[in-house]
Amino acid sequence: MRAVIQRVRRASVSVDGREAAAIGTGLLVLVGFAAGESELLESHRPSFHTSAPPEAARTLFLAFVREVAVRHQPVSHGVFQADMLVSLDNDGPVTVILEDRPTNEADSNA
Repeated sequence: MRAVIQRVRRASVSVDGREAAAIGTGLLVLVGFAAGESELLESHRPSFHTSAPPEAARTLFLAFVREVAVRHQPVSHGVFQADMLVSLDNDGPVTVILEDRPTNEADSNA
C-alpha cells in the first residue's frame, strides 16, 4: 500500500462532471494497493503492471476506508476505479508519503 497524504483547506472529487465527495479543512489521502512494489518507467509515469487486481484492490480500499472511519470522522471518498477529477487547495506545504511494502520470506531472512 502506498498513501500520499496532503493537508488541505478544501478538496473535492468529481466523476462524470458531478461532485462525488468534498471536504473542507482536513487531510486528502490518495491510496493505492499493489501486488508488489511499484516501478517508475523512464518517462517517470507510474507503471500499473504490479497493481493489485481490481477486485482485490476494491476490497482493500473499502477496508481502508472503514478503518479510517473508525478513527476519524467524517470520511469522504471518491468512486473506486472511476476516472476522477480531484481538486484541492493545499494547506502547507504538508505532504506525507507512506508506504507499506509486502515482505516475503527472503526479505525476512536477510
